[in-house]
Amino acid sequence: MFDSQVLAFIVVAAALTVTPGADTMLVLRNVLQGSQRDGIITTFGICAGLFVHALLSGLGVSIILMHSATLFQIVETVGACYLIWLGWHSLRGDHPARCQV
Repeated sequence: MFDSQVLAFIVVAAALTVTPGADTMLVLRNVLQGSQRDGIITTFGICAGLFVHALLSGLGVSIILMHSATLFQIVETVGACYLIWLGWHSLRGDHPARCQV
């Protein structure tokens, strides 16, 4: 009925789908360090980010980034700077969503 490769893909995709990732760890950390409310806010933030990513992909921005090395480099650099900023605040013990910049 199913090709063996299709069945293998389904099994691997299902396993990867249910495996906790970085976003799950972030939610757990915020719940344990803060409160249930912090976990819910984190979850909504993750979902909002996924929505924006899906919207931009649907509009074809991913294709543009694939074909423009300069634009991709700019987006990559901005993202790296944001991650450094989050890491800095995490090391200082600040909650980035609450700190005043």
